Amino acid sequence: MIYVDDQEKNLVPAKELGWTAVLADSEGQWTERVSYLLKTFNIRNRW
Repeated sequence: MIYVDDQEKNLVPAKELGWTAVLADSEGQWTERVSYLLKTFNIRNRW
């Protein structure tokens, strides 16, 4: 599970659940991180 939020405090519970948490930044660099994670986890679009 990848969880994205723009507030660090909201990432803590996700991390506690064992999820991968990504902080969304206003520059949009978080999208590169999520793309990398999806490739690493070998996740494909299912829709």
